[in-house]
Amino acid sequence: MTRSEKLTYLKTIADNAIEKITDNKDSWRNFLSFYSNLHQFTFREALTIYEQNPNVTMCKEIQSWNKVGRRVQRGVHGIPLLDEDDIRQEIRYVFDVSDTYGD
Repeated sequence: MTRSEKLTYLKTIADNAIEKITDNKDSWRNFLSFYSNLHQFTFREALTIYEQNPNVTMCKEIQSWNKVGRRVQRGVHGIPLLDEDDIRQEIRYVFDVSDTYGD
């Protein structure tokens, strides 16, 4: 997948997730429960994470995991997010705690 294809994918994934979670009350409740653990992310970022992996419990970027003494396992693919504050539209990756090891 090229960079421009990935940017397009990330822009539309949250919109697709909104349609899915607003389909019924249970889907909406499940998402709200999921989002309660990811309050540090914007709503759109949480939708993007949820659409890619609804089983995530705690996400951080690799630098944040390193600061707390955890390391991301070799070969694990992060969850791509579109950096909303960046004019250049950079892609950043977050990793679930289950993708890490350490103290």
